[in-house]
Amino acid sequence: MEPSTLRHFSKSDRRRPKFMKPVLLGLCVIFVSATSDAASPDLTAQLENARADGQVASQIEIIRRILAVDQENDALRSELIDLWFLEGDYDMAELTLNDWKSAPEEKSALTTAKILVERDENPKSGITLLEAFLLTAPESLPVTEALAKLLRKENKNERLAGFLQESPLTTSQPGLLILRAQAKRDLGKFESAMADAALAKSLDPKNELVVGTLASFDRLAVAAPDLSAADDLLQTSPTDLQALISRSYWKQYAGLPQTASHHDAEVALLAHPDSAAAKISLARTSGLSHSENLKQFSVDVGVPELNDKQLSSLAALDLAVAESVNPADSLSQRAVFLNDVALQYLLALADADAALALEPSSHLALQARLTSLVRLGRTNLAASAFNSLEASKPSKEIMASALRTFADAEFARGENTQALGTVNRALKLQRTPAALKIRAAIYQRLEMTNEAKADLDLAATLEKSPKR
Repeated sequence: MEPSTLRHFSKSDRRRPKFMKPVLLGLCVIFVSATSDAASPDLTAQLENARADGQVASQIEIIRRILAVDQENDALRSELIDLWFLEGDYDMAELTLNDWKSAPEEKSALTTAKILVERDENPKSGITLLEAFLLTAPESLPVTEALAKLLRKENKNERLAGFLQESPLTTSQPGLLILRAQAKRDLGKFESAMADAALAKSLDPKNELVVGTLASFDRLAVAAPDLSAADDLLQTSPTDLQALISRSYWKQYAGLPQTASHHDAEVALLAHPDSAAAKISLARTSGLSHSENLKQFSVDVGVPELNDKQLSSLAALDLAVAESVNPADSLSQRAVFLNDVALQYLLALADADAALALEPSSHLALQARLTSLVRLGRTNLAASAFNSLEASKPSKEIMASALRTFADAEFARGENTQALGTVNRALKLQRTPAALKIRAAIYQRLEMTNEAKADLDLAATLEKSPKR
């Protein structure tokens, strides 16, 4: 068997039936025997070659042959256990440990804990075992690291923070400091978490865990003041919409567990069932698919996320809708925001329809409904909505905006002549940079380069002007 073939076979070893192991190990013996004279004068050299080539199965068989002669080689016994773990064979790792009568207690604890966690799916017993070992050997860095990582994996942050607070090793080990910082961050102890992260960075700025988490703690530093402000407000007003939405946003921004952000959004929606800000925040943290979020919340998670200020503005509109006796105008304003800023057209359409049910002649609601239908690609309904808006004789500004929206949609569909006519109507009502840019894009597609340049130049001039 060629080395490359054996290497490929060993990588898929964890998927083969257990009765194949003797066959593979036998093949390894043949491979080692066949290549020993040419590749290396002794087993030690063969082992070095197998290590260099990454041939795990070959390394296992060579070490077993060496140990058959050199039974006191504890270093190779330890390596053999690690190789069995690489192969995903916890039974053989356990057997190797059981045969190793003089195994160091530290190696025995680490091996047994890993088997309990990975094979037996019993992390509780693994944690108990490692904790018991550290009672008599608190200076063991490998066991301390293994226990800390296991507690972190099991989301036992309170226990992890307490353990590393008491460990004599924490303040000198960047990796342990980062694990404690992550636990404190998830517990809401932001200042202490950032202090731990800063100390870890000062000890070893190139440490892999330090480098990998540096950005998240930088984000936490940005988020901490807003998180603290939201915490303070929610202490006295636990259902305050803007505070809940803000805290949900900053928790997600700072890299806290998604469940923490999701919980705040859930509380917000329960307390404010019509809140668009809560629906968007909940969808962003739900873990549901794109289609499931559309179905459950009418929220498109594929569009860019709103920032904290935008979410706060939307929450303010939510409150205006909830507190208004006749909320048609507030609904219309929220629909415009959802169309133009949040890009949530289904939510906007629902608001526009609700506003029109209360006030059928609302020009702002008619415009918002038209915009939603155009951007959702519902062409026939959009045409009918446009006719309804035009018949209601809206202001020049609203009509011009509606015409721009329609022209943009026609352009996107490749209807260049219609789009040009529509945008020209918009420009007659109101000359805006947005309309000029749409017409410039149409001119470019029609290869009318000079006209396109003239419109872009004029748009730039208007944008610089203090009054348009």
